[in-house]
Amino acid sequence: NSAESGKYSKRSDDNSLFGFLTPLGLRCSLATGRESQPDGVSCVGPIPRRAHQWSLRVERGSGAKIYIELNKSGPGIFTPPEPLSPTLTRHEALQINQGDIACGILDAGTPACHIGDHGFVVNLDNVVLF
Repeated sequence: NSAESGKYSKRSDDNSLFGFLTPLGLRCSLATGRESQPDGVSCVGPIPRRAHQWSLRVERGSGAKIYIELNKSGPGIFTPPEPLSPTLTRHEALQINQGDIACGILDAGTPACHIGDHGFVVNLDNVVLF
């Protein structure tokens, strides 16, 4: 099912940043068209069966990366939204730029996200970066 992007918009002045929570507690953002930063997808928070908080990030033109979060801001292209964002539910997807940037929620409540040909999939037993 496709989610209505306006519900997830984090800025009232434009449609450049969209945020959501996953059912398992990751905070995610999809971003496009910002002057100072590349288009990208970011998720921060707990990953099943792993200790610590994690940051998954992918930006246009480069493969996905995963970091352990050692501080509140962490490395990467942008900071995901505060936990006030709505939850994207299982089997729901949020797409921007005609689907070029998208995240969907799998059966397990984990995200699968991409920008162009690069992205990440969080499974209960592993994380796939591509």
